[in-house]
Amino acid sequence: MAESQFTRFYRRADFIALTTPGIDLPLLKTWMAELVLDTPFVDVQLLTTEVGARVDWQEFASPEDVALVDARIAAFVGGATTSEPFELESSGATQSTSAAPVLKATLGTGPLDAGTYTFSWNSLIRMNPAGANSGVKGLVRISRSDGVFREQPDSWDLTADHAFNGNLIFKVSAGQTLTATAHVWRLGAAGTAEMLSLRFTIDQLAPAPA
Repeated sequence: MAESQFTRFYRRADFIALTTPGIDLPLLKTWMAELVLDTPFVDVQLLTTEVGARVDWQEFASPEDVALVDARIAAFVGGATTSEPFELESSGATQSTSAAPVLKATLGTGPLDAGTYTFSWNSLIRMNPAGANSGVKGLVRISRSDGVFREQPDSWDLTADHAFNGNLIFKVSAGQTLTATAHVWRLGAAGTAEMLSLRFTIDQLAPAPA
């Protein structure tokens, strides 16, 4: 049975925003995969004889889809990815005296190698002073650059330090980033909610299968 295939070639001059000598293929594939097209392409590969790439469709793409791919190629900045650990420590007390969340700390990664990552945190929460019908709530969230996120809350109602620790696992495509945040706020109408001695770590558990 006869088949048609549509391939579009992009040379170095088409990568207008590219800031690196070469093109990282996993990074480019992740960048291109975020496009929403009427006729999705089936593959992206680098050119073998020069700096550039090819985009393959199994059927002819519309002019609108081609224009979106052209623009995406032109906006590709390039760069390198990493699987090195990211760490943050925030000592001292961050306080809240209302139901409005107060940011304790933020940790953002650079573009990551594809793989599975672990996000761990250690912190303490407490009320100062404790009172009837009052408490502290802590919330830790990790967000991926495509908008997917996971979060973990905890609460406590005493002046004694309460350990708020945890771990979340995230899969990442090449070039995506992770951002972790911690917030604290007061539950009830009295007292001061506190989050202390926060530590974040983001590290790769395993690379993506080859």
